[in-house]
Amino acid sequence: MHTYKQQNERLRGAGGFTLIEVLVTTVVIALGCLGALHLQSVSMQAGSTADERTVAAFLAETKLETMRAVRFTDLKIGSSTQVCTRDGACCDKTESTPCTGSGHPSYPYEIVTKVIEGEPTTLSRRIEIQISWNDVYGPRSIQYDAALTNFSF
Repeated sequence: MHTYKQQNERLRGAGGFTLIEVLVTTVVIALGCLGALHLQSVSMQAGSTADERTVAAFLAETKLETMRAVRFTDLKIGSSTQVCTRDGACCDKTESTPCTGSGHPSYPYEIVTKVIEGEPTTLSRRIEIQISWNDVYGPRSIQYDAALTNFSF
C-alpha cells in the first residue's frame, strides 16, 4: 500500500498540464482566431470596394468612348446627369424618366458629364465625367477628365 507522500511524489513526476496552462493556451488560440476573422472581414470589404471602383471606371470609360464616337460638332456644351446599373444600362436623370434615381439598388451609380469649350480655341472640348455611388464606407466618387479636338487630316 502506498502512502500519501509516495503517491504525491509519483504524481509530480507524471507529465501533464496545469489548469492555468490550459487556460492561457485557450486565450491565446481564441485571440488568434478573432484576429483571423477580423482580417477576413476587412479583406472582403476591400474586395467589395475594389469591385465598385472597377465598375465605376468601366462606366466612365464607356461614357467617354461614347462621346468620342459622336461628331465633334454634335457635342453640346453643358452638363447632363444619368443613373446607371452595374452592367452599364443608363438612363437620364430627369423628372420625366422612369428611373428610380441614384442610390436605388438597381441604379446605384450616378454619372455627371460636363462638356466645356476648350481654351484658348473652340477647336477643342474638355470633358469631365464624375461617377458617384455609395458603398460600405459611405459616398464615393471618381472623376475622369479628357480633351477632344476637332482636328481632321
